[in-house]
Amino acid sequence: MTRLSMTSVAAFAMLGTAAMAQPMPNPNEWTGEGAISAAVITGNTKSTDAGIGIKAAKQFGDWRVKGALGVDYGKNNSVESRNRWSLTGQLDRDITNRFFVNLRGTYEEDKFSGFDSRSFVGVGAGYKVLMMGPATWTIEGGPGYRRDVFQATGKSKGTFGARLGSVYAYKFNDAVNFTNDTEVVYSDVSTQIVNIAAVTAKMTDKLAARFSYEVRNESDPPFGRKSTDTISRISLVYGF
Repeated sequence: MTRLSMTSVAAFAMLGTAAMAQPMPNPNEWTGEGAISAAVITGNTKSTDAGIGIKAAKQFGDWRVKGALGVDYGKNNSVESRNRWSLTGQLDRDITNRFFVNLRGTYEEDKFSGFDSRSFVGVGAGYKVLMMGPATWTIEGGPGYRRDVFQATGKSKGTFGARLGSVYAYKFNDAVNFTNDTEVVYSDVSTQIVNIAAVTAKMTDKLAARFSYEVRNESDPPFGRKSTDTISRISLVYGF
């Protein structure tokens, strides 16, 4: 965890330095955000934790590449109670101004979830339901392959999987916006549902404050684990 945290912090610092070195970014260059956060968690663990997150995207004509990295670590009464990291990558190909197809891969490790690791690779399609005005909404999904490694036995199971995602945003004004991201990943082992609702308020052109509420649910959690975790998070966000 220490090595991972140091690597992630270094990556965040490099991204931030690159962004500050280019005060007038080109629309075709990398865009995204880096965030540091504090959170209160309930469910399988009850603790406070600290986290960092990086999101980046770039458009190449009709192609678009996106990636995200998240790390969370916490202790409760000096005992480790949170140790999770995740990595996501996605490649989109625009077919029309609303319709696109994609290839997506995710990987996560969560020491307190009952799984050593979980991964998903799939193909899919998406549609931009709302594009104009203050509200935007995109839905996407498709089939894939899900692999779960169980913590109790060390055994793994690979099964057919399917993913459905929804990304909604509403812009109240130039400084404040609301987002609601939902993801459902189905497999024979368990169906995972994650919903993150957030309000972000700009403080400067680059810095913003964000409050988010996350709900993570497993339809069939490992033995001894609760099905639902909630995370209330406050973040400082740097956009580039």
